[in-house]
Amino acid sequence: MNQGGTQIRGSVDAPKINAAKSSDDGKMALVGWTESGKNIDHFKVYQDGRVVDPDVKADVPDHVFKGLKPGVKYTFGVSAVDKGGIESDRSTVDVTTAPEAPKIVGANSSPDGKADVITWRESPVALKGVDHFNVYQDGKKVGQSPANGTSHVFEGLKPGTKYTFGVTAVDKQGTESTRSTTDATTTGGVKVKFEKTGDWGTGYQENVTITNNGDKTIDGWKLAFDMGKGNAVSSLWDGVLVSPKNSNHVVATNPATYDTSIAPGQSCTIGFVASGTSDGMSHVTVNGQDVVVDQ
Repeated sequence: MNQGGTQIRGSVDAPKINAAKSSDDGKMALVGWTESGKNIDHFKVYQDGRVVDPDVKADVPDHVFKGLKPGVKYTFGVSAVDKGGIESDRSTVDVTTAPEAPKIVGANSSPDGKADVITWRESPVALKGVDHFNVYQDGKKVGQSPANGTSHVFEGLKPGTKYTFGVTAVDKQGTESTRSTTDATTTGGVKVKFEKTGDWGTGYQENVTITNNGDKTIDGWKLAFDMGKGNAVSSLWDGVLVSPKNSNHVVATNPATYDTSIAPGQSCTIGFVASGTSDGMSHVTVNGQDVVVDQ
């Protein structure tokens, strides 16, 4: 920041600027000053040489400049006017407003739910003043990306967990923009795949594979899903059908003596025969939790 006086006239000294700061979003700036004498009637404030408020009360020690553009250099000024209407020298300060916040355009979990990548976009004009980007996970800064970076990979995550990821732009003066954030839930720890193995028009046969992509063993499982209207399971194997056979809401549990648990990275498969036409399953859960569905 540079300070310098203009206008060599007046019976009071120029105010001394003691504060100058951009808002985080770069759309406002605060400039503060100290009084320069007891004979002050009011202050005048300037933006890039133009008067923006000609009558700031004598007991007001600052001014907020509004309607600014992020990442732009402005020259703000203030002068004192005595009770005779004579204006002091003008004190000035240069302020570059905070850079524009990046816009997050994507958040994608890895298949195992242990990593997530976010991507962002910054306007070409704002990018000229950016030195780097800071990235955040659940409010904590976890790294940074160079000025030409457009993405960051967050690692060491837990499957099926909701996170808040964020990114800010930092200019060459070290001023940080507001934080853009996005909530993202990593891929669930369980994946359920439906695979049709036979179809004869009035009925069909499917295999259902439950895969544990998490890091803990599933000790006892209960699979539930809804079939299309008019569909109903008539028989099921490698599992226990606990819902009525004539219902399109299917609930099945693990057998009593095998496949009672699913270790991390392992899977088990059941099969069933149903009447109707296979038109996709919905509301699929394992042990009451939503899962990743492949069908």
